[in-house]
Amino acid sequence: MAEHARDEAWHGVFFAGVFATVWGRMSEGERERFGGVLPELMQAYLGVDLGAVRRELSAVGLSRGEIEAVIGEVYDAESERGSWLVSGAPVMACFRRGGALSGKTVEAFAAARLLERAV
Repeated sequence: MAEHARDEAWHGVFFAGVFATVWGRMSEGERERFGGVLPELMQAYLGVDLGAVRRELSAVGLSRGEIEAVIGEVYDAESERGSWLVSGAPVMACFRRGGALSGKTVEAFAAARLLERAV
């Protein structure tokens, strides 16, 4: 586990450096365009794929109604958003250090309600 933790730490440092370099070389227009989709990318990466969950539950024989009942019992969008705030904190720190949390980018994160613990 220690080796895995070191490996993950190295990946974090590497990604942060690459992000800061790429972000710093973008024009203001590119930053606005790409910065506006960073919250969507973060949500896609960290979020629950309900389509996949539905397919898996269907594959084990649950009916559409049963599937929706299971999802309704175990999935809570507000709890998921809270987990994004925690698990996404290192990524948000990278964005902050790289200078990405300003202008349209910070507006996009605020609109997605992903700033409470990150900025």
